[in-house]
Amino acid sequence: GPTLADVIAYRNRVTEELDRLENLEGKRQDVVRRLADAEKDLIHWSSVLSEGRRKAAKKMSLAVQKELKEVGLSHATFHVEVVTELDRRASFGFDQVRYLFNANPGEEKSPLAETASGGELSRVMLAIESVFVREDDVPVLIFDEIDAGVGGTVGGVLGKKLAGLGRGRQVLCVTHLATIAACADTHWTVEKEIQGDRTR
Repeated sequence: GPTLADVIAYRNRVTEELDRLENLEGKRQDVVRRLADAEKDLIHWSSVLSEGRRKAAKKMSLAVQKELKEVGLSHATFHVEVVTELDRRASFGFDQVRYLFNANPGEEKSPLAETASGGELSRVMLAIESVFVREDDVPVLIFDEIDAGVGGTVGGVLGKKLAGLGRGRQVLCVTHLATIAACADTHWTVEKEIQGDRTR
């Protein structure tokens, strides 16, 4: 460098680089050791998480199954599936968790999102939320088509369940059934009309 300060700065840089190169193997071994420790921790805590998920899945499956009967899906089955893939490494553990559902006896259980109709999905969500009412803190729940394929008696049960959920959070529900609407604190009427060539 053109100045003494440049020469000293260069000396400091190459000294650090030389130290890094001379101690490369020791640093590599330290990184390998820390990585192995982290891998052990990951496997341990992922196993603990998997065990907890399996226990919770069993309890949740039974609780939601019971609720389904009350919301007019008496022939439906619901199952929480936990599949552990030991070669999978992720911040949420080794598991894939899926909700399996079938609406009718004799059918295979399939992923809920692929199987349930809109009305069934709303009622399954109501069953799940009825189980989780004390556990989660979702402030707003919206149910659409929850009354699809439901008569007045089951509608009354659905209405009471929705009202129960509404005691701890905001519940919005689109319904055509008077027995469901009768359980609400507030009602909005939505109407469709044609003005000129536009529908509003």
